[in-house]
Amino acid sequence: MRILVGILSCHAYPERRQAQRETWLPLLTTDYRYFIGRPVEAGSESDVVYLDVPDDYDSLPIKVLAMIKWVYDQGYDFLMKCDDDTYVRPAELLVSGFENYDYVGCQFRTTHYHPYTFAAGGCGYWLSRRAMKAALDYVPYNGYRDTSEDREMGKVMYKMGIKAVHDPAYLGPDLVFSPDRIKNHISVFTDRIDHLYQIHNYLYPSSIIPEQFLPEPERQKLAPKPPRKLRQIMISGRIEFIPE
Repeated sequence: MRILVGILSCHAYPERRQAQRETWLPLLTTDYRYFIGRPVEAGSESDVVYLDVPDDYDSLPIKVLAMIKWVYDQGYDFLMKCDDDTYVRPAELLVSGFENYDYVGCQFRTTHYHPYTFAAGGCGYWLSRRAMKAALDYVPYNGYRDTSEDREMGKVMYKMGIKAVHDPAYLGPDLVFSPDRIKNHISVFTDRIDHLYQIHNYLYPSSIIPEQFLPEPERQKLAPKPPRKLRQIMISGRIEFIPE
């Protein structure tokens, strides 16, 4: 069984990719690749696949489809799609039972106007080879695609007869951040680089968080203290200096 973790990224966020490389990616025992749109920057990052598609936000559904085609053509059996601000626990991911489903993740419903659900893209979702083939075979009505890639994927899977399976271990967007949110989950949507490091440090306390991504109270501890002002006084005929 060949597995690829496909991470959606763009030219604007190299620091997000580096944060993942310094946190959870070294723990991953399967293949992974980042997928970025035009322009191609050959050789700049060895783990990046450049796709001949636009790199803007509204083109994400097109980029995901191009990613799926690359993964399918490479012969992979399963794709775990996530983003460059997703934190993943690799060991838990690979024993989650994903291989029993075609399309699984944290399930959401779009609106009451639509009969389908979708797996949230921020915390990641799985596609089997059957699901990847379905996505590539789907022809959208009048060429229209939703600008939300995960919502579009839910629609495509529904139209092609594949339903989203909900797994609560994939944690979608939350209003309040806390590193311990990851404790009972496989993956979590973060939206911030410092949160990637803080979650990793929660799981692996000996890991190092770059100073610029430390929580504010910790940064304040490391901040240089201003020099103390001293006042000159005379004690027993000697000049002494004491703090003002």
